Amino acid sequence: MPAPSVPEPPPPVPAPVTPEPPPPHPITILLREARANTALSGAAIGFCLINAKGETVLAEDANIAFIPASSLKTLTTATALEVLGPDFRFTTELKSSAPIKDGVIQGDLVISGGGDPMLSVDDLIVWAADLKKRGLIRVTGGVRVDGSMFRGSLYGDFWNWGDIGNGYGSGVAGLNLNHNRYIIVFRAGAALGSPASILGTDVEIPGVAWNNEVTTGAPDSGDGVVIHGGETTSAIHLRGTVPLGAAKLQVTGAMPDPAGFATHQFRRALQAAGIQVSAGSASTAPVGHSLLRHTSPPLIEIITSIHASSDNHETECVFRMLGLKAAKPPAEVIREHWKTRGLEFIGLRMEDGCGLARADFIRPLDLARLQFVAGQGPHGAAYKASLLSKDGLRWKIGAMSGVRTFTGYATGKSGEEFCFAFMVNHFTDGKAVSELSKRVLDAMLGL
Repeated sequence: MPAPSVPEPPPPVPAPVTPEPPPPHPITILLREARANTALSGAAIGFCLINAKGETVLAEDANIAFIPASSLKTLTTATALEVLGPDFRFTTELKSSAPIKDGVIQGDLVISGGGDPMLSVDDLIVWAADLKKRGLIRVTGGVRVDGSMFRGSLYGDFWNWGDIGNGYGSGVAGLNLNHNRYIIVFRAGAALGSPASILGTDVEIPGVAWNNEVTTGAPDSGDGVVIHGGETTSAIHLRGTVPLGAAKLQVTGAMPDPAGFATHQFRRALQAAGIQVSAGSASTAPVGHSLLRHTSPPLIEIITSIHASSDNHETECVFRMLGLKAAKPPAEVIREHWKTRGLEFIGLRMEDGCGLARADFIRPLDLARLQFVAGQGPHGAAYKASLLSKDGLRWKIGAMSGVRTFTGYATGKSGEEFCFAFMVNHFTDGKAVSELSKRVLDAMLGL
């Protein structure tokens, strides 16, 4: 018998081809280089990029909570647009304890604050002129302010002592006037280290004593003045330096007693209009007569102002109004609202609405997702339009010592719109962070 044939061995199985890993994202490369940069040693860097479909394209330490500084304002403004609406207005009312009769009010005038961050001394002057036209010539009682609508301290509990006397840290009350700020003017001394003198303030501030310890610094040192004030304090401490050669250096401070300041300014406006007002204090008699009302600009205009100037005072008035309307802490209102929109924040801490508190923190992932959800919302177009814009970017920047953050929208060269959050904390070299930020933002525009 023929020998059985031996089957051919099966052909060798080719080794699996391992596909080449995709090249790292251009922004990933930038962030890797940044982490290796000795100028950024110890800095925390987080980034999140979301595409037009809501998908996360890139997340670099995006699940770690960072201090946001003023980019946190977008959480307050986006919420307010959806909860209060773009046409919401703050209202301030002038009341009296008696009607105008024969040119006289037999009682008091009371300004009832509505939390308006935009009310000005000029608005009170208009009120006084209106009362004069209506025949008022005398008020037998006094003038008082009801600022009780916003309860609690003028300041956030976690605002720094070095913040609350300065203009950017001005307090928030139920009745605010001129953003509760003043300008104080200094003249440098004749030599380095010599005392700087106070030339005056732009508005009269009643009941304040100035403790001036400001000295003269180097010619190129800029504004080095720090104002230490406090709620209803009668002593304001001025420290730091003004540059040699400065003849009129203007520094903005926070009004320590908004109610007292508004009372003083309205009494002056009435007197300037030819209306006599008692020099004594107003009584606590009930006020049932409404005389005049002042409304703020619509909320969308205030939000546009917030995004343009990063104004803490304006933001905090909006933040507190969110809580007042819902009878809940405002941070709770914000969390609950976005949860109904499918966005549940993890690791969020909001001690204020403006980001001045260093105890605030939020993840880059959640900050970027907020931009996406807000942009898709009922007032998304208005929200986007309210942000600063330049070269394909719509953004809000946050900055304080050791903190730089950016959030918003970037339209790449492909035409696709991305939402992003870029956050850097705990750095000492501001120039290195500025260079990195420019490279990251440029890279987004190149997508």
